[in-house]
Amino acid sequence: MKLENQCCNLEQAKELRELGVKQDSLFYHFPDPNTEYVKNRYKLKDYDVLYGNHHFPKDVKNLRASALAGDLKNTFSAFTVAELSVMLGDNFPSWSFKHKGKTKWIATIQIKKEKRDKKTVLTEPAFDRYEETQAQALATLLIATIKVKYIKVSAINKRLK
Repeated sequence: MKLENQCCNLEQAKELRELGVKQDSLFYHFPDPNTEYVKNRYKLKDYDVLYGNHHFPKDVKNLRASALAGDLKNTFSAFTVAELSVMLGDNFPSWSFKHKGKTKWIATIQIKKEKRDKKTVLTEPAFDRYEETQAQALATLLIATIKVKYIKVSAINKRLK
């Protein structure tokens, strides 16, 4: 599986930072340092996903430490499925299904009050979020829960410790 499919996408990463989510993750969306000419010539992406323990030449800090210190304004946490699940907390299931021959993912909120038996999971359709990958579905749901104040950013940041 491609590393990019295991993390939230760049747009989601930017929005999560704008919403105040602490930039503490295993991976980061890091801007490609090549010139526009080189990027166009070799068809390179504008951003790459790098490990947080990546060190740069002549730099004492690793990528994660630099991001947490606020030194990298154009670098964003590429949160993984595990990190997003921790941020969401309990009762946020996700699963995949096939639609027109393509795999899709859904992430949603489980209704806690209406557990009728131990075999059924009831969900709230208003919070259903569909995406191409599990990480993207979870990130979209996390963003939605922050925006409607269902989960506070301060609670999310505490869970990242």
